[in-house]
Amino acid sequence: AMAVAFGSWYFVRQMKWRDIVLPLFIIGLSAGLSFWLIPTSSERIDAALQTVSQGTSEADRNEARSSVKLRQVVWKASLEIIAENPFGVGTGDTTPELIKKYNEMGESYASEKQLNCHNQFLQVTCEHGWPALILLLTGMTMLAYRAWKQRNLLFAAFLSICAMNFMFESCLEVQAGIVFFFFFSLVFLSSNRQTS
Repeated sequence: AMAVAFGSWYFVRQMKWRDIVLPLFIIGLSAGLSFWLIPTSSERIDAALQTVSQGTSEADRNEARSSVKLRQVVWKASLEIIAENPFGVGTGDTTPELIKKYNEMGESYASEKQLNCHNQFLQVTCEHGWPALILLLTGMTMLAYRAWKQRNLLFAAFLSICAMNFMFESCLEVQAGIVFFFFFSLVFLSSNRQTS
């Protein structure tokens, strides 16, 4: 949705209204057809909204298996670890600490799956503490400032999408995520092309 919003805004600024009508119609038709032809996506969105609106009951919590409920459990365990270890537990020790927390909480499914923090900001803070979180946020802020200063809409869209993904996944915990993020960051940083 964020990519479509940024792309639409970019094309609206670059094109005349008569050139925009057909692409907007195609995007709208595609979105409508995808919800109609792929009911699993809409069912998953409905289930997530229902979980968030109803909350997690004590009886339900011990059987957390949906992605939304598991994230609630993982985030709660991560926040407890951060509260107990403000300077982190160390590289590689986050998962064992999380597994201990899952077992204390009675979350056998999360323990069995050895789930990580599912949030890059929490993951960094669990591993290396508040200084590492401040460093990550400072780095992302500096990248965002560079994108704004260059008026590079594509760079800003990339950072926004990455920040959104960081909220729900520990993207920088795998080599593919690190390479993706830093490769494109370096490409945008080395580019002085104005895209506004």
